[in-house]
Amino acid sequence: MPSVSVLYIADDIVGRHLLLLRNICEPTSRSLPHVTVRYFSKLSIPSEHLNSVIRYVDILKPGSFGIGAGLAQENRTVYLRCESEDLLHLEHKPFYPTSEFHITIYDGGSEDFAVRLLNLLSKFPWGIRVDLPKRTHLQQIRIKSKAEKSHARSKNDEDFKKESKDLFFSIFNQKLTKALALSLSDDERLTYASKICKNLQKASSGLLKIKVAPDSQKPGAHEIFNANPANAVHLTPPEMARSVVRGAMEFFGADSLIDFGDPAVGTGAFFSALLAEVGSERIRSAIGVDINPDQVQAARLRWTDRGMKVEQTDYLHMEILKGRNLVVANPPYLRHQGIPAKYKVELRQRASVISGRKVSGLSGQYVYFMLLAHQWLLPDAISAWLIPSEFMQTAYGEVIRKYLTEDVELLRIHQYSAEEVYFENAEVLPCVVYFRNRKPCQNAVVNLSFGSSIENPQSEFKVEFSELNQLSRWSIPPKKKKKQEGAIPLGSLFNVKRGVATGANSFFIISRKEAEDLKIHEHYLRPVIPKIRNFQDKIIETAPDGYPDLHPQLCLLHVSDPLDEIKIDCPGLYEYLHKGDEDGLPKRYLLGSRKPWYRQESRDPALFMCTYMGRQSESKSAIKFLWNKSRAIATNTYLMLYPKPALQRLLENSPDYASMLFKSLEQASVDEILELTRSHAGGLTKIEPKDLLLLPLHGLDPEIKDVAESSLFFN
Repeated sequence: MPSVSVLYIADDIVGRHLLLLRNICEPTSRSLPHVTVRYFSKLSIPSEHLNSVIRYVDILKPGSFGIGAGLAQENRTVYLRCESEDLLHLEHKPFYPTSEFHITIYDGGSEDFAVRLLNLLSKFPWGIRVDLPKRTHLQQIRIKSKAEKSHARSKNDEDFKKESKDLFFSIFNQKLTKALALSLSDDERLTYASKICKNLQKASSGLLKIKVAPDSQKPGAHEIFNANPANAVHLTPPEMARSVVRGAMEFFGADSLIDFGDPAVGTGAFFSALLAEVGSERIRSAIGVDINPDQVQAARLRWTDRGMKVEQTDYLHMEILKGRNLVVANPPYLRHQGIPAKYKVELRQRASVISGRKVSGLSGQYVYFMLLAHQWLLPDAISAWLIPSEFMQTAYGEVIRKYLTEDVELLRIHQYSAEEVYFENAEVLPCVVYFRNRKPCQNAVVNLSFGSSIENPQSEFKVEFSELNQLSRWSIPPKKKKKQEGAIPLGSLFNVKRGVATGANSFFIISRKEAEDLKIHEHYLRPVIPKIRNFQDKIIETAPDGYPDLHPQLCLLHVSDPLDEIKIDCPGLYEYLHKGDEDGLPKRYLLGSRKPWYRQESRDPALFMCTYMGRQSESKSAIKFLWNKSRAIATNTYLMLYPKPALQRLLENSPDYASMLFKSLEQASVDEILELTRSHAGGLTKIEPKDLLLLPLHGLDPEIKDVAESSLFFN
């Protein structure tokens, strides 16, 4: 259940006034004055987070959001912006990365009232330090659903807190009731609010006053590509940031001064962690870079007064900044499809020049970050990168693997456990890469570790540079290539293709019964295999008409004719496609590139198929093989195995060999399959077509081996 950690403002002076102010401005709210510090949904709450003692909070100035947003924003919010050194290292709001610490005074639907309240609050001098009661901790509260909030707001008969009523009586010599608060006009509310603020100013005159710096000017419109769109920004949780920084400092000189840099600074999690680990005395300089103006503004508000200069610039040109001896980064995990084509060309060209290697167009954005940040590193600088662990196994990750073994001294890679969750808003299996900016010594040793903790890994392995550099793919634990006695690779017998990517399975895949009801002619349909969770048999028998002997029987719309012809030939199909058009299907990424948009990829039925992802155990393979005796094709949840011409001729002459082949596929060992799969978040493993081609097949008759393509045999 989603929850947040909050700091309640529970002192006898400021907290009481803010509670009364909220009661008057929004009497239906039952919320006590508080600062929201962190959001929790997927991640568990660390005990040290809730046990942290919060000594004070500074009330800085009024602010708002939602004003002027029109219908895009349901509520208009007026708040008081806050700060506290004790909160900075605890903050984590991944879905609102630029949110400021604040105490809400009004959160309602009236824009006019919100504007007037904001203007009123802005007339008063704030900058008040609120000393909190001793041993004040954060509190965890569950996030209520809309229905629960609505129910709470409807309970207007509930009375206000005693301290709020007592304060109201002392200021106005009136009794505060719900009926009174609800009956007030906006003008009356503002009159009461003004007197409450005046009383607060008088009552807090003995408290420490804080000088409030003017807000930095937000950067103007920028023409360059926004490298940190919301769906690619995965803010580093505080405890993970501390762990990554702590690991980096093990390789840094114990007394050396630090020139820190973060090329994807976000809101500054790593700088916060560095301050907490080593203190400000050792940080000689710090630079944070981000292209997103809102995040730059958020980072400046948090860290400018604490020594970090935040630059809004494009990491494409890191050479314009002064060199760093410590770089720590969690770059955006934007996939190549999300990078604008023109900008990606520039990235590839520059990264290829900087690295001296060809960079694949399939590279995720983090690849460019790591390669281009090299020009920011001083000699012997330490670098720590929190990136997806897939770089160790993908083809496009080869450029990073070469960089780490040929251009710099790789020190350590820690891969997190696939069974745990590490980000609130991302499903990714992360790892941390540590290296030093100097040429590697080939007899040096790299530390590879695995587990949920960098400090206390589940397992550790020492691997020599020379051995690591010879491996085409990396894994933790490292795998040594085994001799495959008597085995031949699957690719010497089969071609492998992905199943059909429809672009909208729920639209293009329908049951035969639904097709009959829609009066769609049979020649517009192709039998299709259901998802494997819908049946148990490994051998898919065929019905007399070629459909799988399974229930339900599904079919794929296989249409490429023009609509005007379909309208005449099959009105039911025409109406169905017309509805899909009205529902916006042609605007989808995959369908928008097809002409016509409803045209599907062509596939022949495959003799064998396998699932391409699943969860692996010690005794159970994540990949399941199927023998398809029907004329059904499959979607892209399967890989389809097509016999090569020589094998096809053999099977046509001797069909019994199909049983032997299927037995060999089924008997592929868990370890052999695991060696070819890629691990992903949540314990999922996936196998790509080109990797499946390498699967060793055992126990095959000489006749089958004779038709295999010998050029693909194992060495």
